Amino acid sequence: MIAATNGLLRFNFKKGEAVKIEAGHYRFTSVGNGTAHVGELGLNQSGQIAMSLKEGVFSAVDLSKGERSEVTPGSPLVALDITGRGNLTKAGKTITDATKTWKVDEHKGNCVVVNGVEYEIESNTATTLTIKGGWKVETATYDYTIKDCVKVAAAKPPDHRRLIAALIAGGGVGTGILIYEKKVKSKNQR
Repeated sequence: MIAATNGLLRFNFKKGEAVKIEAGHYRFTSVGNGTAHVGELGLNQSGQIAMSLKEGVFSAVDLSKGERSEVTPGSPLVALDITGRGNLTKAGKTITDATKTWKVDEHKGNCVVVNGVEYEIESNTATTLTIKGGWKVETATYDYTIKDCVKVAAAKPPDHRRLIAALIAGGGVGTGILIYEKKVKSKNQR
């Protein structure tokens, strides 16, 4: 196990090494033995994660959804959405998730998606998001996703190195735990 105090793991695994990395709600497994696996992985306390490779391929499994994807040098993984479950009241302005420990106004200006509808976040406390306007759903407990608000203007593709640096330096960053497992053959095994 590796405890990453800044939430960044730079790696350079040699050709033939079988590698498994667990970070946040993702499991990364090296694919193929014919190449080295070189890159970096950033994770913050809010669950945002990014993996960028210079060489090799990793299979990525989102353990919370069971979805699989592949990370390659030309196709990094960038999962900036934050998910959770909270209580809200119809026509109210807040959703509360007692499991969170956000910094005050960490998500201000982002959006929260509840039941397929996107709402702009006006402010937040450690456990509560406050939106502009009011909820259009019934009073209940809902799954939610915090993400960047959808912008209509075209944007250029992200610079993944800067994205990882921003992820590590951004709000809500704290000590993250990265679990790394490497299978090593002993000299006696064949």
